[in-house]
Amino acid sequence: MDAKEQRRLTQPFAPVPVWSEARRGRWLPQGATDLLIPAAATMLLFACALVLTAMNEHAVLRVHPSPTVMFVRSLVPLTVAIVVVLAVYRPWPAFVAVVGLTPVWNSAMVEIQVGPVQIVLETIFVAALLVGCFLEWRRSRGRNAPAGYVDSLAQPLPMAQDLSRPVETARTGRHYLAFRFAEVAAVMFLILTVASTLVSPDIANSATGLLHGIAEPIAMGAILVWLKPSPRGIVLVAAALVFSIAAGSLIDVLQAVKAYGTITQIVNHRLYFTEVTYDNVGLFGVIVATILPLVAAILLIRRELGIPRWGVALLGVAGVLSLTGLFFSISKSAWLASAIGLTLLLLLLMHSWWKRLATSLAVVALSAVFIPWPAFLLQAVPPADSAYRSAVIAMVGESRFDSWNPTTVSGHGSMAERFYAIEGGVHMAVDHPVLGVGLNEFHTYYMDLGYRPTGALDNLDHAHSVFPEVAAELGFPALAMLLVIFGAALFAMWRVYRMALDNVTRTLAAMLIASISAWAIAATAYGADIYRAFRDQASDIVALAVVIGLAIALARWIRASAHPAGQAFERAE
Repeated sequence: MDAKEQRRLTQPFAPVPVWSEARRGRWLPQGATDLLIPAAATMLLFACALVLTAMNEHAVLRVHPSPTVMFVRSLVPLTVAIVVVLAVYRPWPAFVAVVGLTPVWNSAMVEIQVGPVQIVLETIFVAALLVGCFLEWRRSRGRNAPAGYVDSLAQPLPMAQDLSRPVETARTGRHYLAFRFAEVAAVMFLILTVASTLVSPDIANSATGLLHGIAEPIAMGAILVWLKPSPRGIVLVAAALVFSIAAGSLIDVLQAVKAYGTITQIVNHRLYFTEVTYDNVGLFGVIVATILPLVAAILLIRRELGIPRWGVALLGVAGVLSLTGLFFSISKSAWLASAIGLTLLLLLLMHSWWKRLATSLAVVALSAVFIPWPAFLLQAVPPADSAYRSAVIAMVGESRFDSWNPTTVSGHGSMAERFYAIEGGVHMAVDHPVLGVGLNEFHTYYMDLGYRPTGALDNLDHAHSVFPEVAAELGFPALAMLLVIFGAALFAMWRVYRMALDNVTRTLAAMLIASISAWAIAATAYGADIYRAFRDQASDIVALAVVIGLAIALARWIRASAHPAGQAFERAE
C-alpha cells in the first residue's frame, strides 16, 4: 500500500449521492430541472383542469340553461386551464384572477367525485397556487431574495413615514403584532376541525366540508399573506372582490330578466335569483355586505391611489350592480349588515362626533325604507300605519314586509324557524362541547336525533347563524379560535387605523374593519354554510378568508415599514 492510498483511507467516508450535481450534468444541462419541474406540474394541472371542467355535466342538471348561462359556461374550461398555468408561473396575478372571476367559476358548478373525495374548481386553483408559491420560493432562494410578491405594485404608497423617530416607530411596530394571534388561531382552528372530522359519525361527509369549507379557504388566505401584497396590492385584491360580485349580479339580473320578465316576478322568485352564480341568495347577500365597504373605501381614496377616470367609472358601475344584486336578494340580514358596514366605515372616517351622530340618525331614518321598525311605533295611528305599510310593500312585497313579524306565516318561516335552529345548535354544542357533532352533521342531529324544538316545522341543514353552527358542529374550542381570528384581525386593523400617519392607510384599515364586521353581522343573522356538497362552492367563506388575509397582509406591511429593523425582520420570515 503506497503513501497516496494510505492518505485516502484515513479520510472520512463521504457517500456519493445517487443524483449528484456531477451526475445530473451528464444527463441534463445546468438548471434544466428548474424548468422541467414547473413544466411537468403545469402540464398535469392544465390537463386536469381542462378535462374536469369540460366533462362536468352537473351544471345542466341543476339550472335550466339560457343563452347567458351557456355562454358563460362555455368559457370556463379553457379559462380555468389558462389561470392554472398562470398560477404555476405567476401566482400573484393568478390569485387576483381566481378571486375576480368567482361567479364564472361558480356558474360551471364543477363536481367530480374521485372515490370518497369531491373535487371542485376551488381544489384545482388552490393546488395550482400552492405549486406556484413553492416554485416562487425556490426561485427566491436561488436569487437570494425575499419570497413573495415583488414588482411595481409593491412600491409603497406616498405615506408619511417618520423614520427620524426610531424609538416611537419601533414601539408602534410592536402593537401591530396582534395579527400573530389570528395566524396562530387559524392553525389551531384547522387542527381542531381535523380532530372533529376524525370522530365524526360520517367521516366522508365531514371531510368534504373540511376540505372545501375550511382547509381551502384558509389556504387562500395564507397564500395571500405569503405573497406579501403592498397597500396597492391590497387595493387590487379588494377591487377584484368588488368586480366579482358585480359580475355575479350582472349575470343573475340578465338570467332573472330572461326567466321572469318583470321586477315583481323577480322579487317573487328571489330564492332562485343567484342560483346560477352563488346558488343561495342568503350567502350571496353575505358576500355583498362584505364587499360594499371595499368599493366605498376605494372610491373615497381614488385620488391618492391615482386611479384613472375609466377605473373610477368601472368601480362606480360595479358598486351600482352590487347594490342591485343586494336589492333583489331581498335578504334582511344582508340589508342590515350592509347598512351597518357602510355606516361603520363612514363613522371611522369622520373627524367630528357631531357628524357621526347626524350620520347615524340619518341611517336609522333611511333604514325604515327596508326595515319596517316604524310599524311598531305607528300602531297607535292606524292611517299612518296603513300608509307606511302600503309604501314599503310596494317596494319589497307583502311577504318580505310580514317576514319581520314572527306571528305571521312569512315571519314564522323567516324569524321563528331561525330561532329554533339556533336553539337546536346551542343544545348540540352543550351536549358535544369538545369536538361537536361533526361538519355537515347538523341536519342529522336536528331532524333525526331530537334536537329540533317542538314548534319547528322546517327541514334545516344549518343553524342559521355561524357561531352557534360552529359550536354545534366543531365544539366550543373551535368557536373560541374563530372568535380569536376575528378579534385579532379587528384589533390589528384598529391599531393600524389609530396610528396611521396618512389617509390611505387609515382608510384601508377602516375598510377592512367595516368589511369583517359586515360579514360577521350577516353570517350571524343568516348563517354561513361552511360547505354543502350539492353547492360545489364556499364563496362566502373564501371571501371572509381573503378579507382577513388582506387585514393580516396590511398589518405585516405596516410593521415592516415602521422601521428598517422591522422590514428586515419581516423579510426574513
